Amino acid sequence: MRIVEFAQGIPGPLAGMVLAQLGADVLRVEPPGGDWLRAVPPMRDGEGAVHRVLNAGKRTIVADLTDERGRAAVRDAIAGADAVLVGIREHKLERLGLSREQLRALAPDALYCHVSGWGAAGPDRDAAATELTVQAVAGMHRYLGRDGEAPVRLGFDLASTATGLAAAQGVLAGLVCRRRTGESQRIDVSMLASAIAINQWSTVAESGSDAPTGRQLQGQDWMRDHGFVSRDGPCLIGFRQEGLWRRFMIAIGRVDLLDDPVFRHAVKTHPPLFAHRVESTLRAWSIESLTRLVRDELGGTLVPVLDLARLLDHEQVRHLGIVDRRNGIRVALPLDTDADLLAPGVRDG
Repeated sequence: MRIVEFAQGIPGPLAGMVLAQLGADVLRVEPPGGDWLRAVPPMRDGEGAVHRVLNAGKRTIVADLTDERGRAAVRDAIAGADAVLVGIREHKLERLGLSREQLRALAPDALYCHVSGWGAAGPDRDAAATELTVQAVAGMHRYLGRDGEAPVRLGFDLASTATGLAAAQGVLAGLVCRRRTGESQRIDVSMLASAIAINQWSTVAESGSDAPTGRQLQGQDWMRDHGFVSRDGPCLIGFRQEGLWRRFMIAIGRVDLLDDPVFRHAVKTHPPLFAHRVESTLRAWSIESLTRLVRDELGGTLVPVLDLARLLDHEQVRHLGIVDRRNGIRVALPLDTDADLLAPGVRDG
């Protein structure tokens, strides 16, 4: 499968990265000045590390789309493509001679996937979009920061990531449809729609006529959950039943907290509210000892809170086999399959 990609930043290139990891031949078209993400730190060998990851395994050509020679090179690349992945706003595409209709004339059977910030229609269709602006509009800030103060953005680019994965899914579905029906399709994916989609259960829950109750809807009033602090670092501890929290307190020698009003309230709502009360006690416990107590003896849950370095060394992560350290650190597509989905053989990027 041949994919031609016109996109900068994260969403479009992420979709192309997934398709490349599945075996597609992805040809990336960059402007003469290069993708702006190339200059975004952290840097590695003079190039933005995020850009390197998103575009590994792709072929790249440089073409000035404002110049006829550049457009001619692009038209040659598009001819015979199975899919065209575009992350440029449509009013700019029309000026460049790369609208959906113009591309269809070059490659009638090619699937067309357009990735945008706000969507292909509506009053904001041509407006610029960033991760920050989309998060704000989509309500993704509402559980972050202190109640009554300005909200805080999610540190991770969740809207961009969800959009890239949705675009890859859309291309795969379109290719399956074309194989079955012979018809090509246009697929529109936007950051706004993707951000709304990944919050769909919250949207439904908070839109009901019932009074908002339950732990999920109390989240905006909770203190930040940094977990409990053990000798080996922070960890998250959880029990489904209040009685198990009481047994846990007895096991670690904190019987004094059983009748404490803060403890009794916290185990009904949000246990981390009393985490600071047991910090001095739990600092004497190793993660291994706490795991035996919480998981093996009491049937609760316990996981360490890891930074990225410790995550890559985690035993379970090693068993997944998706981290490759042979030439720096690379993370492969988390897909366990013996079948080639798009093409025979996955190219080594």
